[in-house]
Amino acid sequence: MRINDYDYQVEIVGQGNPTWVFLHGFLGSKADFAKIVPCGTKIYITAYGFAKNDKNLPENNFTVAHQVHDLVALLTALQINSINLVGYSMGGSFSTFLCNSATTVSETIIFRKWNCRNC
Repeated sequence: MRINDYDYQVEIVGQGNPTWVFLHGFLGSKADFAKIVPCGTKIYITAYGFAKNDKNLPENNFTVAHQVHDLVALLTALQINSINLVGYSMGGSFSTFLCNSATTVSETIIFRKWNCRNC
């Protein structure tokens, strides 16, 4: 999905409410959330710097403020107003800042322990 001249990797699985947004850490992927199977819509987003095609991007694109702005734009483009956030590591940081955004309503925020082997 193209947001502000960047092609975000977004995968939407399922449908209906509630809507879950998963934000993985710097060295992670959506596979890190494989054991979490809630009902409703699941949206997996890969942020700047986490994908193979992120070379040659302007440095200011990598700020948390810039990425949160893009995440808000992405959710707006998907016409999503209420979400449940699940994140760890850098994805957890993005989740925290996203919750502080006036335009996004997060019903729940869940932080997953980084090295949780038996979660």
